[in-house]
Amino acid sequence: MKQVFNPNTLLFIAGCFLCIDVCHCDDWLIGDTTAELLTDFANNKYLFVRNPVGPAPKSFLVDLYDENCINIVDPTSDGTLQILGASNFDGEFTFEIHIDETEIPSSSLTTFTDSSEIAFSTGELRFCLRLETMLGSTPITFQLTNFVLTFDLSTNTYGIPKTSNAMGGNVLHEVTVCLCDELSTECISPAVIEQSQAISVCLESDETTFEIVNFSMRFANGDDSYGYNPVAIGIFSYEALPSTAITPILNIFGNIIFLVTSTPPDKLYEGDGGTALIVSGSVVLRLKSEAKSIVASYEMNAIVNNDKDCLKRRVRGILQRMRRRL
Repeated sequence: MKQVFNPNTLLFIAGCFLCIDVCHCDDWLIGDTTAELLTDFANNKYLFVRNPVGPAPKSFLVDLYDENCINIVDPTSDGTLQILGASNFDGEFTFEIHIDETEIPSSSLTTFTDSSEIAFSTGELRFCLRLETMLGSTPITFQLTNFVLTFDLSTNTYGIPKTSNAMGGNVLHEVTVCLCDELSTECISPAVIEQSQAISVCLESDETTFEIVNFSMRFANGDDSYGYNPVAIGIFSYEALPSTAITPILNIFGNIIFLVTSTPPDKLYEGDGGTALIVSGSVVLRLKSEAKSIVASYEMNAIVNNDKDCLKRRVRGILQRMRRRL
């Protein structure tokens, strides 16, 4: 059963152009699911479900699955549960799951325990809900929650619903960042850089639905006692320091890889934190189809080779080769 909810249709649908404080990915995360069993005016049972949500999403998608969210439930063949009454208000997305007791005995979600004197009267409903936040027609984050609801049809009673997260709080659209080869843009492994040499970093959206339209980048030493910012998010596009080169490269999948090459100051390699490098920043990801944007964060670690004897040997070898050529 699939339900699409946009409870705030009169508000601006989630999405923005460079509204970084509003559309950061943390603002899209979904909190843990809770549920309680209630009774309506006609004495019918239903579950009232709550999820804390960030301020960014205005549209949501809810799907009903079997346990562990493996197979989606077809409402035309199993009408035991029906999702109704959705609302998004004050940082909480809520909805109701109505229970058709007449469908329980034949439901694919039912497991009978046969512990009572009346056969096929006691058991459990086991199912899973997938809740997604939506940007236009594209999901951004999701939460998977398993439900277990015990019942006794002979007395028309139910137990306290139990919920557990199968998975969730996941951002579906991320970026890849790595030290890379300046010619091939292939990621380098292990991620080791040479002190005082130019650093090449490649930044790419993980899939073709979103494109990177703006980004920032920061180099910091291992203990974060010194940082260097070669790229900043600008008003319309990224802004780089004069010592930094940015080359957009179109790959075979239709994604643009941003090759950033910069030589940080020697101070980055000084002190106890000088043996490690942290590359971090933010990217503005824009939906290609709908011109709406979100902001995601990224971070990667690298090892700095600051062995001075090794560096001297390399310089000596380069000079010897130059003399031979002369």
